[in-house]
Amino acid sequence: MAEEPRSTYEDVCLGKFLLGRYQHLALDEEKKEVRLIKVLTRDIMEDRLFSKEAMPKSEEDDEFRLSNERTFVIKAAIEHHPLESAPPYIALSYTWGSPDEPKRPVFVQENPDDPQDERFHLIEVPENLFQALRQVTPRDGIVHIWADAICINQADKQEKSWQVEQMWDIYQKARYVYMWLGRGVTITNKLMDMMQSTIAEQFDQLSEGNQAVKPDQFRVPDSFYMLDEFQKLAENGYWTRAWIRQEISSHEADSIVVVYGRRMIHFHVLLVFHTAIKNSAQEIHQIPAILRTPHQEAIVRLASSTAFRIMLDALGSSLGGERARLVHILYNWVRKIYLWGDGVQASDPRDLIYSLFWMTNWRDDKPMRPDYTVSTRKVYIDVAKRWPNLCTWRSDPLSKAVSGTQHEDLNLPSWVPDWRRPIRPAHLIKLPPWEGCNDVQYSAGSMLAYSGGETVRPLRFVDDDGHGRSYIHMEGFVLDAIADTGPTMRRDSRVSPHETCRKFIAVLDVLGVHASSSDDSMTTSVDSLAEDVSNLSLRTRHSTTADRARWQLPILNVGVDENGWLKQAPTSYEAAYDFFSNPPPKDDLITTNGHGVTSSGLSTTTTTTNNKTPKPSARFRAMVNYTPSEPDELEFTRGDIITFISPVYKNWWKGSLRGKIGTFPKSHVEALPDLSPEELQQLDTTISRYADICVAACEKKRFFATKSGFLGLAFPNVCAGDFVVVFPGLKVPLVLRRDEWGYRIVSDAYVQGVMDGELHQAAKGGEFELREFGIY
Repeated sequence: MAEEPRSTYEDVCLGKFLLGRYQHLALDEEKKEVRLIKVLTRDIMEDRLFSKEAMPKSEEDDEFRLSNERTFVIKAAIEHHPLESAPPYIALSYTWGSPDEPKRPVFVQENPDDPQDERFHLIEVPENLFQALRQVTPRDGIVHIWADAICINQADKQEKSWQVEQMWDIYQKARYVYMWLGRGVTITNKLMDMMQSTIAEQFDQLSEGNQAVKPDQFRVPDSFYMLDEFQKLAENGYWTRAWIRQEISSHEADSIVVVYGRRMIHFHVLLVFHTAIKNSAQEIHQIPAILRTPHQEAIVRLASSTAFRIMLDALGSSLGGERARLVHILYNWVRKIYLWGDGVQASDPRDLIYSLFWMTNWRDDKPMRPDYTVSTRKVYIDVAKRWPNLCTWRSDPLSKAVSGTQHEDLNLPSWVPDWRRPIRPAHLIKLPPWEGCNDVQYSAGSMLAYSGGETVRPLRFVDDDGHGRSYIHMEGFVLDAIADTGPTMRRDSRVSPHETCRKFIAVLDVLGVHASSSDDSMTTSVDSLAEDVSNLSLRTRHSTTADRARWQLPILNVGVDENGWLKQAPTSYEAAYDFFSNPPPKDDLITTNGHGVTSSGLSTTTTTTNNKTPKPSARFRAMVNYTPSEPDELEFTRGDIITFISPVYKNWWKGSLRGKIGTFPKSHVEALPDLSPEELQQLDTTISRYADICVAACEKKRFFATKSGFLGLAFPNVCAGDFVVVFPGLKVPLVLRRDEWGYRIVSDAYVQGVMDGELHQAAKGGEFELREFGIY
């Protein structure tokens, strides 16, 4: 005979003593009232489940834990207080978890003043909050807790709106903010204890002699053996939750406590330990990989992981009450969270915006306010209307929504970012860390397409044209129309970055040849804008100038200095472009330099012979300007460096210059001295970095060529007939597509030769005519 399930105290409360679901009483908005939770039965819960004998089993055996948890219940009282006169309380910062997870009961006592009262009202809460209420212990005698899932009536949209509006103040006025990372287990207890003791020991050592201790002095000792557990901590979903950045930034760091199960550490301990990992990684990067210990390699892997970067951004949110402008915070999110990861998470997609409001310092008289009575679509449109520059922040067309209602089609206008999806503009790249530098690796240069002011100024907005379309009307000029595109570039993980870069550049070189010899066979839609693209001589002049620096396009003109920081690409990178544009050297990709070959296949032996035929890759400097008389000849100016490929016929050689291969008269050039081994090694490093940047910038994008010869990089959904348009105030050109309803933004773009204000004077002088675009 099967044993009947044991009846628990939770079952009894859900049956015999339950009066019904808890009904939130209205809060007084004028008094800025808040609800606070007072847990009434915390002492009972300690008796068995968290006793010294039972704790290890309860943390590792879910069946044991669940069976015993239901022997006890959480009894609580809910109190109303004006925020200004509320008793000391702890504000919880936590994740709600998946909406599909079963809820757990919290019993609100009918008469909280009578400890024997067995009449309850039921509130169902997420499992993660239930565990927090069970395990978080009072601090400094504080017995009140604020947690949004209970303290805000989630069913009342009006109340939710004004309560969310004062959440910054709620967290700021809390005595402590608890960062609840979840129900701990034995291994997380050890991790928390070991971080605490490691930082304490190093602080004692560093502070000997009463010296001031700085965070950059801390390191991860060899005795710390829990790096894998820290990696799991960094992968905790807490760090990608949208609201935590406001909750952390609203409070002084001294009053923030990190809680993981039954362990608590100070916020500074976690922040300093995270910094110690970064400091150690920077030092280890100076050690050749072959000489590193397994422990050092583990530190480097951890410090360069996506989760580690996103965790760093969250920990850095502690601004001590400082606020920034919303558009700056959004830009930081794009660079650090959306670019490196899949964005931030919120169960309600409106909260991806609302969670930022009270971190911001609004600079107008009508700040946006949380309003849960309006749709997600309207919220996203309203943000974009306030900051039209956001139209350049494109969602990856191949990505899916990762927050909120994933499958809901918001029918957003093309000029409005969908914050539910990873936002990875074509003009931004993420790069691998060099020399231990593992953050701020995001921007692709100044991106000043046309200096028309700090902010784009739309002519007007049309909220609804009667067919559900919302428009922004802006003035811009057509740079050119796209005539041809290359294939979408994809990286094969089995192929080295060198070989991948060579393939990507081969695509660009072929496209460049086609662009320089393209005819006027364009589509009818392109010809209909003849008044805008008729001045081909002007455009061709600019595109020809831009083509001389074609080497900048595959890397978005981004370089890396000797310390691993980003900068504008130096002209030395042109040699790397020539290396990848030429046929691969015979010994390409040989990884040893013990036989006169660098890792990129560069020969360290002499490149010149007895004044007869130079060896391949010999370099020559042009002594005069030369204008070709035949299509297969190179054009060069005095001082250009030409790489020799092979002899052609008497007094003529074949060589490469800025990615173009052609013939040139050898009487017009002079041989350059051979590179020293040190110079060859530096060139080899440049080539390797160029390859890494190229792959990061071009992967999942495509090159395009315009009718007059401009070359650019954009998302793979651009096609022939699209227009490249420059709008005064935007920092990058946009690719637009016209249909019967107007224009849609297809992609942002990097266009070689117009990214640093080169067209400013031409536009200012009226050479490009501004026209109005209605974009939906």
